[in-house]
Amino acid sequence: MLDILEIARIAHETNRAYCRSLGDASQPSWKDTPGWQVDSAAMGVLAISNGSVTKPEESHENWLKEKEETGWKYGPEKDPDKKLHPCMVPFSRLPKEQQMKDHLFFAVVTTLLDSHTQKEILRQRFDNFLSPAVRGLGTNEYNQLLDNLIKQC
Repeated sequence: MLDILEIARIAHETNRAYCRSLGDASQPSWKDTPGWQVDSAAMGVLAISNGSVTKPEESHENWLKEKEETGWKYGPEKDPDKKLHPCMVPFSRLPKEQQMKDHLFFAVVTTLLDSHTQKEILRQRFDNFLSPAVRGLGTNEYNQLLDNLIKQC
C-alpha cells in the first residue's frame, strides 16, 4: 500500500510531466528533488489526508502559508537559494497553467488516498472474517494472504 511519501512522489512526477508539457523543465525528478521540496509535497499530501485541505485552492493556500512560514517571498523567477517563487500569490492571482498544477496535485492525491482507504477497509473486513487458525499464521504469511485476497477484489 502507498505511504505518504509514495503518494507525494506520484503527485510530484505528475506535476513535473505537466510542467514539461508546457516547456518548463525546471522541476527535478523525484530522486533529485531537494529535501525541502520533498517535505513540502509530503506536507501537502498530509493536509489533504487529514481533511484540513478539501479543494485545490486550499492546497495552494496551504502551500503558500508553509512557504511564508519558512521565509519564502514572491520573486519573478524561482530561486531556492534566495527563497523566491513566482507562485507566492493567492490562488486567484495564479496563471491558469499554475492553477492546473494544484488541481493535478489534489486529484492525484485524493485518488490515491481513496484507493489506500478502500484497501484498508478491505483488509479490516477480511481480518474480521478469517478464522482464528488463519490469523495464527506468522505475520509475513498472514499479511501476504490478506494482500492476495485484496488483489482479487
